[in-house]
Amino acid sequence: MNVRRVELRGFTRHKETAIELPSRGVVLVTGDNGAGKSSLVEGVSWCLWGKTLRGAVPWQTGAVCGARVLTDQLDIQRERRGAKTDLLWARAGTDAALFESATKAQATLEGEVGTWDVWRRSHAFSSADASHFTLATDAERKRLLEAILGLDRFDPALDACRADVRLQETMVAQAESRVAVARAHLDAGRQRVLDAERALASVPSPEGIPELEQQVTALTTAVNQARAQVEGLERAARTRARQLGEIAGVSGGQAARAARLDRDTCPTCEQAIPQAVRQSVRQAAQGEQAKLEAQRAELNRCDTEADAELDRLRAELLGNQQMLSSKSTRLAALRQGAALRDQAERTRRQAELSLLDLSLKVSEAEKLVAESQGSGGVLAASAQVLGLKGVRVQVLARALAGLELVSNRWLARLAPGVTMRVRPYAEKKSGGVSDAIDIVIEGLGDGQGYRATSGGERRRLDVALLLALAEVASAAHAREPGTLFLDEVFDALDRHGIDAVIDVLTELSANRCVVVISHAPELIKRLNPAQHFHLTEGHVG
Repeated sequence: MNVRRVELRGFTRHKETAIELPSRGVVLVTGDNGAGKSSLVEGVSWCLWGKTLRGAVPWQTGAVCGARVLTDQLDIQRERRGAKTDLLWARAGTDAALFESATKAQATLEGEVGTWDVWRRSHAFSSADASHFTLATDAERKRLLEAILGLDRFDPALDACRADVRLQETMVAQAESRVAVARAHLDAGRQRVLDAERALASVPSPEGIPELEQQVTALTTAVNQARAQVEGLERAARTRARQLGEIAGVSGGQAARAARLDRDTCPTCEQAIPQAVRQSVRQAAQGEQAKLEAQRAELNRCDTEADAELDRLRAELLGNQQMLSSKSTRLAALRQGAALRDQAERTRRQAELSLLDLSLKVSEAEKLVAESQGSGGVLAASAQVLGLKGVRVQVLARALAGLELVSNRWLARLAPGVTMRVRPYAEKKSGGVSDAIDIVIEGLGDGQGYRATSGGERRRLDVALLLALAEVASAAHAREPGTLFLDEVFDALDRHGIDAVIDVLTELSANRCVVVISHAPELIKRLNPAQHFHLTEGHVG
């Protein structure tokens, strides 16, 4: 991104400042501390991304703060009034697009200019950044390289993948819990089937009920018939008893008349009874008496025969009643058993159907566990690929090789005879290696590395690394070399270092604008800039 013009209004110490930058060449910015030199870089940062390199706010409370940056293709303006910030931008020669919010305007703008972190690492260096990589921890170096290479774009996918892994693990746990519950229910279902089968086996077979029902029906009929016969014989016996009573009454009357005939006179009229009359009456009475005796004898004979038949029928009735009671009791037991057996059979069938359903549920739950575990394995593998030990390792290794190559190319200009090896591993004192980015310096520090070098030597190493990181970042994001800002990066160099830096700046500025902010008198004196801006309390001179 080639910056052509920077305008600041109410920005830090700048009330109204505007500077034009060439398309190529060195631009020198000088001035006392606090004069607003670094604010030029901060203005570009805030205008394009709404944030400053130092993290401080560039406006005063209640004041209007604005910045405008023109590049080869874009015109960007950001203004803050009170608590509200407005962002307008447009392509050169067109009207500014209107967005619903500054956030949406920022998102579309970054699609044109890239992210702030990449710009900062590749186009804006300060003295604070100089040793940021060389003195950083391994984790810090890796984070910096990931940011420069754009590997942090893996982070949202990695976070989402890890969230999916956790969700999948939860689903697996829930599915396994469902399997355990389903298996417990399945075991209970199997037990219910066994209980139903045992209950069914304990119930007697209902076989013989029809035959027994026929027997009970026949016995019932026989009992009823015998009972009717007994009742008929008993009625006949009562009739004969009544007849015998009547015969006894008549026989008594005949005996009384016979006794009266034994007297000589009639008890009524007191007349003498003739012998012939007496004899005739007596014979008639005897004839009647004989008939009555014959009837009595016949009735007694019938009673004797009826009593015998009645005893036989009563015995038969009693036997049939006892047999009927026994068979009825057995029939009731068989019917109850049949009902129990039907109930047990229904219970067994229901238990078997329930067992089949539970078996299907167990199979489905086990299938769900297998599918969840399979998905979880894929997600876990994806997380490993997206993580720090996955594809990033390969990209970092190649980036480190490129970083070493470019750093040594710049070192050949800044510190002839000095080389740098940037390795993806570090050698341990105890032997072996560790997974850590290591920087090995050869030609300086007597073999003791970066920390054994002097301040000026360190700065040359730092600058070589910064320039190499900038090239790697530009290449990783397919960005053309744009305006480069160097804020007091070279102020710790000696005369020989300044000679090398001037040579490097000349090379860098051949196809880009390089803005150098410096306090170094020797560098200011010897540098031949295309433009020189001297700042005094926010004013350009």
